[in-house]
Amino acid sequence: MRGLLKLTIGFLPWIAFAILAGPSLLSLEIAMGACLTLSLIIGFKQLKKGFILTWGTVIFFAFGLFMVVGENNMWFVTHLSVLVPATLAAIAWVSLLVGKPFVLQYAKEDTDPAIWDKPGFIAVCRHLTIVWGSLFIFSTLVALAKYLRLGGPGWLYTVLSTGPTLFGVAYTEWYKKRKQAEGRKLALQNS
Repeated sequence: MRGLLKLTIGFLPWIAFAILAGPSLLSLEIAMGACLTLSLIIGFKQLKKGFILTWGTVIFFAFGLFMVVGENNMWFVTHLSVLVPATLAAIAWVSLLVGKPFVLQYAKEDTDPAIWDKPGFIAVCRHLTIVWGSLFIFSTLVALAKYLRLGGPGWLYTVLSTGPTLFGVAYTEWYKKRKQAEGRKLALQNS
C-alpha cells in the first residue's frame, strides 16, 4: 500500500496542475511555478534516487515555466492540454525502453529487497508500466480530440481524461494484490 501511495504522490504535481491551471495566463504561470516547486519538494528523495517519473515531472514543469513565463510561448500554452498527457506517456514508455519501468522504482520501496531481481516481480512492474503508458496514450488521444473539437459534451472529455488515472490507481492496487495472492498460493503448494 505504501508503494501505491508513493506512486500517487508522484503524480501529485500533475493533479495539482490540472486543478491550478486556469483560463488566464497568470493562473497558468502560477500553476507552473507551484507545480515545479511541489515536484521538487515532494520528490527530493526520489530525485536523488533517480526516479524517472520524478525527473520527468521536474523537467516538464521547469521547461513549462520557462516557456510560459520566460518565453511567453503561446504555441506551448495552446497545446498544453495535449502536451501534459503526452509527456506522461513518454515518461512511462521511455522508462520501459531504458529497462527501468517507472513502477518498479516505486514498488521497490514497498517490498523486500530479496525479490527485486526476481523475474515475476519485474514482470509485474513492466505490466503495470505498460498499463499506465497505455492509459496516458488514451488520455493524450482524448485531449487531442477535445483540442480538435471533434464533438461531444465537455463533461465527457472530463470523465475520459480523469477516468484513466483513477482506473490506473485502482488497477495497480488490484493487480498487485492478485499477484501477491498467487505468490502465496504457489508458496503453500510448494511447501
